[in-house]
Amino acid sequence: MTIPVEGSYTDEWYEGVGLALTIDFEENKQAIEEFLADNPSLQETGEATPNE
Repeated sequence: MTIPVEGSYTDEWYEGVGLALTIDFEENKQAIEEFLADNPSLQETGEATPNE
């Protein structure tokens, strides 16, 4: 798995800053949640729950 997920970002030009990535954080958050759901051994055990 790679973050940011392919296709979930674009290159944007910002005056005075230059080139930067604009990332769809919601799409990446969903991809991470799905990855962890499919790989429960990677999740921390115990009390932590995802923020919604």
